[in-house]
Amino acid sequence: MNISQDLTLLWNDIIHHPGTSIAIICNLIIIESLLSVDNAAVLATIVMDLPKSLYSHSPPSSPARPPQNDWQKLLQPHRGQWP
Repeated sequence: MNISQDLTLLWNDIIHHPGTSIAIICNLIIIESLLSVDNAAVLATIVMDLPKSLYSHSPPSSPARPPQNDWQKLLQPHRGQWP
C-alpha cells in the first residue's frame, strides 16, 4: 500500500465510526488539559522556592559593562549577578 491508500483507509475509518473518532479527540483534549495544569503547578512550586532576587523585575544596580558575545557569557562563572 502507498500513502494515499493508507490515508483513504484511515479517512474511511473516521467517517464510518464518528463516535469513536470524537471520543479519541475528546480524550486527547482532556489529557492535554490535565498535563498543562500539572506543568503549571510544578512550575509554580519551583518558583515559590526561588529567592526573590532571582525573579524580581528590577535588576540590582551594577556598573556598566561593555556588551559581550554569547560565548563569552557562557565561559564566565555564574556569580549570582545579572549579566
